[in-house]
Amino acid sequence: MKSYSSHLLSTHTSGEVLAENYYPTMRSSAIFPVRVIDEKVNTIVTFMGYWLLKRDIKEVTAILTLRASDGSVVLIESKLIDRVKSFNWSLKHMVEKSDIALETDFFGSIEVEIYSARDMVYPYPAITFSYTSEFGNTFVHSAGRIYSNFDDMEANSEQLVAETGFDIISKKDYSPYFSFVNGPIAINKENINLEFINLKGDSLFVKRFIEHENPFATIWMNLLENESERSFFNGQRGTVKIYHNLLGFFPRFVVGNVYKNFEAISLSHSYYDSSKDKSNLSIWKNPNKDEYFDSVLAFPVSSEYDYTELVIYPIFSQKDFSMSFEFYNEDGEKVGTSSHIEIVKVNKNSVKYIDCRKLLREITSEEKLYLCKVISDGGGEVPSRLKFGLNIGMHNNEILSSNICFNAKVPFSYERQKKGTFRWCPVFDANYQSIFFHDCSILRKEENDSEIDISYWRETDDNSLTFKIKIPANGIKDILSEHREQVSDFLNSNIGWVTIRSSSPYNLGYYVTNYGNGLIGADHVF
Repeated sequence: MKSYSSHLLSTHTSGEVLAENYYPTMRSSAIFPVRVIDEKVNTIVTFMGYWLLKRDIKEVTAILTLRASDGSVVLIESKLIDRVKSFNWSLKHMVEKSDIALETDFFGSIEVEIYSARDMVYPYPAITFSYTSEFGNTFVHSAGRIYSNFDDMEANSEQLVAETGFDIISKKDYSPYFSFVNGPIAINKENINLEFINLKGDSLFVKRFIEHENPFATIWMNLLENESERSFFNGQRGTVKIYHNLLGFFPRFVVGNVYKNFEAISLSHSYYDSSKDKSNLSIWKNPNKDEYFDSVLAFPVSSEYDYTELVIYPIFSQKDFSMSFEFYNEDGEKVGTSSHIEIVKVNKNSVKYIDCRKLLREITSEEKLYLCKVISDGGGEVPSRLKFGLNIGMHNNEILSSNICFNAKVPFSYERQKKGTFRWCPVFDANYQSIFFHDCSILRKEENDSEIDISYWRETDDNSLTFKIKIPANGIKDILSEHREQVSDFLNSNIGWVTIRSSSPYNLGYYVTNYGNGLIGADHVF
């Protein structure tokens, strides 16, 4: 794990003044576990040629390597990316093109490597992968990756910490899991130590053992192996901390819950457990408490969904803080502040679910779209890494909700100097998707409204469909809702992408799919 300060420096978030020993990123990569189950599940990989827009790079090359679960290569494809358009791969189709026989289940991995002759800055590209089933789809952005070289591995190994920060569903129809693709170093006799944590804050420690796995093998580990482990959660949700000594790859796990026998699969990614980090860099100090809040996070609360939960995991370092909840309408007008104040204590080892739709109902009965703005106060100091879960779901016929891993903002003076924001995300199906986009800063005094240029990109060519809107400070919009039919026609039932350019540096967003079958897919935008 890098310190948060090192992460910001390495991604140029602190400005474009480079260190004398700066090493440019010419390879950017991601690797995902693949599931193809006949008539049940397919895996989709999608990205757009954003490098041409964001970095003004004329072309990059994408190399896709499909591997079997033992790490052996099944198929390699390469693609020149020289146009701004949507690129999509069905892993079922890739398997069918290979020499192996597809029976009822293919389990393996797909690695996507992007090569450029110019600096791409980020070693992890903006790639989304999705599990699709008859209930809909779930998805997550780039999580694991194979290190480009030894220096890359060393830079990301300042500390070795557990991975955590996601939900375990303990009901009998669900099988929580974590999965990763090994790097170039074979695994031999490796212990994986699990700390299950239930809603009471109790811990149950169990061990898993990996006897041997080849380089680039795919590992899928069911977290609950027996009834005693399952009963520890008392039919409720909880989480787990995964302690490991795995090397050679960025240890961000793909995580989630399998419904029944792979009828549906939820997707998220794990995150660092910073609870034992006692270094100075684990605390973020507010540079100006009169100008900035200590921390802010914001997300949509939509009447289209029965609940929107903020999940607080026991992963924070050193510093206790409080959280207050404000709600704003689409026009950025404050409708009220909840009476609920959440006190986050770092020595409390439990998971907390806060239904923000319920908090909103205590303020207003109007069924609309709102922005929930959560303000953290730590007396001028908060943990540097503030990661939470966001569960958006339905009670009726519920199968799986979202479990987005997302972060809060801490005061960073350079952000205010930025001239705007460039964001983007896939459009899986304009008829069943929402893209919630908001403007919410960490400033105590909000700035001007943001001018937004929206462009939709399709797979067939590099034409785009463009719109202009305004979003006020603290405002929020579903940018698909007013143009749903036009976008659907433009994409012609294929997966597309949307790019969003804003005059404000404070824009963020989330995209959510809901096909009405009880499965909710969601993630934050890039």
